[in-house]
Amino acid sequence: MINYCLYILIVTLSQTVFAENVVLKSNDSKTAIGKNLELFEDKTGLVSFEDIRSGREDANFKKSNSDVPGFGYLKSTVWAKFTVKNETD
Repeated sequence: MINYCLYILIVTLSQTVFAENVVLKSNDSKTAIGKNLELFEDKTGLVSFEDIRSGREDANFKKSNSDVPGFGYLKSTVWAKFTVKNETD
C-alpha cells in the first residue's frame, strides 16, 4: 500500500519565512492557497507531527510556486503548512 499522506498544518502564532498569510475576508468566498503553502516531501516516512510542530524540520520546507501543487503518485509523505489570517466579519 502506498504511504501517501498530506497533512495541513495551520500555523497561527508565527509568521513563516517563505509563505504569505492566507487571508480569509468573507465567509462565503473561496481562497486558493497553493502559492501560500510551504511543502516538505518526507521520503523516509519517519517524520512525526511533533517533529513538524517543534520546528525541527523547518529547513526542509520550500515555498510552493504553483496555484495547485501536484505530486503525482508518491510513496513519500508530503507535509504542507501555511498561516491563516481571518478577516471575516
